[in-house]
Amino acid sequence: FFKQTPAYAMLRSLVGSEMCIRDRSIIKGHANATVYKPSPAFLYRFTASGQSAYLVNGPGLTTNTSNASLVFHRGFTYDLHNQAGGVHPLRLQSTTGTSGTPYTTGISGDQTGMQEFVVPMDAPNTLYLQCTAHTDMMCTITVK
Repeated sequence: FFKQTPAYAMLRSLVGSEMCIRDRSIIKGHANATVYKPSPAFLYRFTASGQSAYLVNGPGLTTNTSNASLVFHRGFTYDLHNQAGGVHPLRLQSTTGTSGTPYTTGISGDQTGMQEFVVPMDAPNTLYLQCTAHTDMMCTITVK
């Protein structure tokens, strides 16, 4: 009843139509207008091992990695879920220690819950996720 059409033939018929065609980081739509799409979000979950370490779970890590060394990429979005809660506030910093310098560009949310970090293109090469109550609870972020 229906004629089968190969995918390459269907794609050729869509080019130039008003349907949106994805092109890496942009979407081309009606009249070739450009709409920038958001980056994918990566979720990292933080729990605690007493007062000595954050246990981190997320992409590229083994289960419950202690005070993980993370690699984030400029322009990407990272969801940081602090499941340790109010006794272990998770703060993004540009220096280490409980009184380190907060890094506030691109981050929103609650240090005792969920935060979203969209890594700015001009972010420093190294950042830290620090428990503001316990010096030993710290993760290092290498920004690429």
